[in-house]
Parts: sequence; C-alpha cells; structure tokens
Amino acid sequence: MASSVYLGLLKIVSGYVNETKAREVIGRQIAKCGATPETLDAESLKKIVHMVAGAAGLYVADAARRTDLAKKIAVLAGTEKPSPL
Repeated sequence: MASSVYLGLLKIVSGYVNETKAREVIGRQIAKCGATPETLDAESLKKIVHMVAGAAGLYVADAARRTDLAKKIAVLAGTEKPSPL
C-alpha cells in the first residue's frame, strides 16, 4: 500500500495535472531518491522536493499556480511552513 506521504503528494499534484500525469511525474522523481510509492517518506521527499515541483510545474501553464504547487509540495516535505489563514 502506498505511503501517506506518497498519497498526499499525489493528491497535491493531481490538483494541478491529471492523475495519470501526476503518477508519471512523481514516479520518475521518487526513483531518483531510491523510494517507491510504498516507501516514500518526508525525508526522502525532502531530497527531491524541487525536482518534483519543477517536473510537475512543466504541465502547469499559469506561473501563480506553479508557485502554489511548489509551496504545497514543500509544506508536505517539511521544508516550508504552511501559510497562516
């Protein structure tokens, strides 16, 4: 079963690109840190947070949405604090 970090990442990225593309993008990037959907954790995600955001961002035309996507991924990875409401 996929890890909660992977499922959270998939949910975030799927909010910006279709789920099939999201799975492809995430799969290519997590392989670079030696993780799988089952083993991806926050520490592994920290190693590739910029790569995931950059790769997924290639499919998001609007710059503001790309920035928002990158911030959400960074919050999930623990490299950025969530914005206060």
